[in-house]
Amino acid sequence: MITAVPRLTLSDFSKWKFTAQKTVNFSDSFKEVHWRTSGALCLAEICLKVSQKKNRKINILLPGYFCGQSLRYLRTQPVNLHFYSLDDTLLPDYSLLSDFDESIKIDVFIHVHYFGLISGQKESRDFCNRSD
Repeated sequence: MITAVPRLTLSDFSKWKFTAQKTVNFSDSFKEVHWRTSGALCLAEICLKVSQKKNRKINILLPGYFCGQSLRYLRTQPVNLHFYSLDDTLLPDYSLLSDFDESIKIDVFIHVHYFGLISGQKESRDFCNRSD
């Protein structure tokens, strides 16, 4: 039956029943583990904690090609968003990052893996290490 107001039926409840359980083991180096239903919410919460710890508005460096929907929670936090350019392989353009305004202390650097192509983490880590 189709109605203008969403209504649950008994058959809907069976879809919500969880029968399988999985155990996730974390390294002892993890101090805290938090589960969220949204990456955008996680990003905002992490940045809020950094901002509270530093007791100021923080600066976040994000790729220029970043989903606006992923920023929806982050835009409500005490942050300044700065966007960086990507190269042809969708990795940070480190030649342009080295010229980034040095008067701005970057507190959080976001590295994105587009379309499941995991690469460039070492270069991003090196960039962050040099920026400290």
